Amino acid sequence: MATRSGYPTFKESNSPSWNAFHRGDLAEAERLLKDQAQALREAAEEAASRGSVFRRVRITEQPLTPYVQWELRSLRVRSENGGPVRVVPAAAVSRLESEGPLPELVVLGGRVLYQVMYTEESAPRGAIRFTDPASVEQWERFIADLFATGEDITSYVERDVFGNRG
Repeated sequence: MATRSGYPTFKESNSPSWNAFHRGDLAEAERLLKDQAQALREAAEEAASRGSVFRRVRITEQPLTPYVQWELRSLRVRSENGGPVRVVPAAAVSRLESEGPLPELVVLGGRVLYQVMYTEESAPRGAIRFTDPASVEQWERFIADLFATGEDITSYVERDVFGNRG
């Protein structure tokens, strides 16, 4: 399934926090996300000890779907525990998406790039691995530029997720 702009709509059926959010139990969803803080902090510290920092860029489109509202809450917890996250509005990259949404990419250690693939039902189906140094460097630089121009997840969530509660 896709939203009207072509961005996938996800469901996290294996996530207790998503399930709580989906049934309307926001307090439980938040508690479950915060329960992950220690593990996230340890993972970030481990990565930093190896000289690696996993930075995340989340492109968002208004109105935020319920899944994205939950995911942004989850990403905020990640950011608060050592995994920096920035948000970029879809309008900022729309000129680059004439043939569809930008791919979901993961760069590891500046040496490997993965393009995450999904089924039509938005379930993960694996990834395509790229190792060409020029391609990896180009995409890593692109992601770094997006990260640099993005808004910190905390201020974004406070304004566009919690501010929209009514």
